[in-house]
Amino acid sequence: MKQLRKAGICLMAWLTAVMLFMGHGISARASVSRVAEREAARKILQENEGSYSTVVRNDNGAMSVGFIQWHGNNALDVLRQIVLRDKTTAKKLLGDTLYHEVLNAPDWSKRILSDPEAGKIRSLLQTEPSKTVQNQMAEEYIDDYMSDARKLGITNSAALVFYADIANQGGAGAARTIGRRAIKKAGSSARVMLNELMEATMTYGPLAKYYTRRFRTYRYCTQLGWTYRNKGDYPIAAAGSGSANGKSEIKWLQTSLNTIFREAGLSSYCIKVNGSYDTETRQAVIRLQRMTGLETDGDAGYGTVKEMLYLLAAPAAFDTKITAYLKIDDRTVSDNHPAEAMKISKTAYKVNTGHADIALVSNGDRIAGQFRCVSSNRRAATVNDKGVLHVVGHGSARITLTQDNTATVVRVWVYSTDPDTYAKPKKEVSASACGDRNSVRWVQACMIQLGYSGETADGKWDAKTTKNVKRFQKAAGRKVTGAADKKTIQALDCLYHIQKQSLKAGAVRRNHTVRITWKKNTYATDYRVYRKEKGKKWKRIAVVRSNVKSVYIDRKAKKGVTCYYRVKAVAGYGSLLRQGRAVTSRAVRIA
Repeated sequence: MKQLRKAGICLMAWLTAVMLFMGHGISARASVSRVAEREAARKILQENEGSYSTVVRNDNGAMSVGFIQWHGNNALDVLRQIVLRDKTTAKKLLGDTLYHEVLNAPDWSKRILSDPEAGKIRSLLQTEPSKTVQNQMAEEYIDDYMSDARKLGITNSAALVFYADIANQGGAGAARTIGRRAIKKAGSSARVMLNELMEATMTYGPLAKYYTRRFRTYRYCTQLGWTYRNKGDYPIAAAGSGSANGKSEIKWLQTSLNTIFREAGLSSYCIKVNGSYDTETRQAVIRLQRMTGLETDGDAGYGTVKEMLYLLAAPAAFDTKITAYLKIDDRTVSDNHPAEAMKISKTAYKVNTGHADIALVSNGDRIAGQFRCVSSNRRAATVNDKGVLHVVGHGSARITLTQDNTATVVRVWVYSTDPDTYAKPKKEVSASACGDRNSVRWVQACMIQLGYSGETADGKWDAKTTKNVKRFQKAAGRKVTGAADKKTIQALDCLYHIQKQSLKAGAVRRNHTVRITWKKNTYATDYRVYRKEKGKKWKRIAVVRSNVKSVYIDRKAKKGVTCYYRVKAVAGYGSLLRQGRAVTSRAVRIA
């Protein structure tokens, strides 16, 4: 009897599991252990990043090592753990200098390796202690990545593996931003699965550009045999070619194209959702490619699907310009408005961020609607139906202007005028020693921010750049050479950051006085304290040297009057004086 009862319990448990599985309908496994999740993440990270012995000498400003590419100080931590496992072998492989640096260096956030150093570290990474340490630390990192996702409320196992990959490449902050976008789009964290996370990643510029890796990781996660999409969703077309996708993936393509067309107010372009990559589907893909400035081959490859994901996740992209591009797809010019050939002013532009609108077509007002204008990068520049370019951000874009099946491409480069976009030069920059272009751009961007006109931050050191550097050196009391030496770079950096940064003043009444405090600015030579009585103008009441405490006591405020305070950081070189912005304190009423 006991055996029969036990068999009956086992049968009931089996039937319950089967019912749960059949009820879900998408996954081969209803629940996944954290060990399995971690192991799946480890495998895709190793595929995406490298092997145990991978060393990148300069990976965005610092070295990276190992099979999940630990970067900067994280790389130092990994190497230190390996060395401590077997000091004798490590010292033999690294040599005395590098061995002691690994053990004692306080910071490797900007450490770039030489070729001999990279070779020595590569030898160390091939040892068994290295593999043991990398496996242990990879587990810790992956657990941290997934823990961050769970704190956001994301619990789907396939989504957690995908999240670990974007966190490892883009950092915890980027991954959290993407996670929050996915939650907002899905409506709740419980509905965030792999599809929602993939869509959100495609709207995050720094990681969306690595779309081949994103699609590779997505395909890997769909093949784990776990739940990865909500009921009624189709798997994203991630095969790299439209016709190479399966029936369900093609249905996703067709459904997504219809969504995009409906959002653009063009329901007449919608197609049948039949899972077949037929002529109608290919024509719909071509229409989308024309709208977004992609190559019109009719094949929904990575670039096309990436753009579709961006449009699906960012409804704001369905603006009147996109509607206009599509509406003229099948339209011919009326006999009452005979076509006039468009006249292109220039075929290339190099401008700064914030540049005024540019008329690419000199007769655009007269022939609006008779030609099509498409920007390949709407995050850098957009163009309207009159051929007028509007600078949005920075980057490069191809503007395709089409009329009567004849296309003209105008190249546009928009350069950032924010020096913090580029790395600060570590050595002299001049016409004869330009170094890398970003160093030149940093100098040019500083000049622009400090009011020296005529500069374009294109990274080319020309006569205009030399002239502006000389003007700056003369005004700053530096030796006039026309080259940005270390002292000139220091002065540029100081004056730019002073005028960029803001100081917030705190004001607290103490009996009949007011105590004003602020946070020290490392670039300041002194601070100027201002007071404003209610209904009156601002008045400077003190100058405090930077080597003094960041506090001032106002003993002269009138009794019974409400006052406000501001503090501005000031720096000066020669005749050049710059002061920062100030945030007004809360109102203080003097007793």
